[in-house]
Amino acid sequence: DDGDGDTSKEARAVAFSLLALSPLFHALSCRSPRASIFSMRPLLPAWLALSLAVSAGVHFISILVPPLRVVFQTYPLHERDWILLVLLSVCVIPTVEIAKWVLRRIEWDSTVRAPH
Repeated sequence: DDGDGDTSKEARAVAFSLLALSPLFHALSCRSPRASIFSMRPLLPAWLALSLAVSAGVHFISILVPPLRVVFQTYPLHERDWILLVLLSVCVIPTVEIAKWVLRRIEWDSTVRAPH
């Protein structure tokens, strides 16, 4: 394959991985529509940890096992790609937490200003 073909495969693998991993991090923040992930106990329930591990494992197998790369049309990723993927995937947590904070703030303001 020429250089452009390899670049295309690598880009597809990165996109595929981002679409597979970011929802796993999103699931951590979605346990409650209002409560912060950091105020919830346990921080990571066993059932959620298991489901995240299985989902991530299935994805990693599809990327790391050479015969499956053909099926999923992916490419082995470099360490820098994995670091970028994790950083981008984790970005969903502060985004959701900020949205929850804004929602809590709006709800608090409406209760404070409500006529008694």
